Amino acid sequence: AIVLQLSAFNKLEAGNYMLQVTDVTGRQVLQQSISINGDNQSQRINLASSASKGVYLIKIADAQSKIVFNTKIVVQ
Repeated sequence: AIVLQLSAFNKLEAGNYMLQVTDVTGRQVLQQSISINGDNQSQRINLASSASKGVYLIKIADAQSKIVFNTKIVVQ
């Protein structure tokens, strides 16, 4: 599991969002809804144990499907 502790959550209004993880080829690895309640929030992401090492893109979209945050992570 990967735990995201992102200061970007502090900039987002409280509410429900869609978190999407894709690999560098654009293949969706995970999609889950998350609820953001405020400051210093962390979010656990459970990638399958079969997930390859490498770079993954994380996007968070609001209720209107607008991307409000994105970042890259490296799984080693």
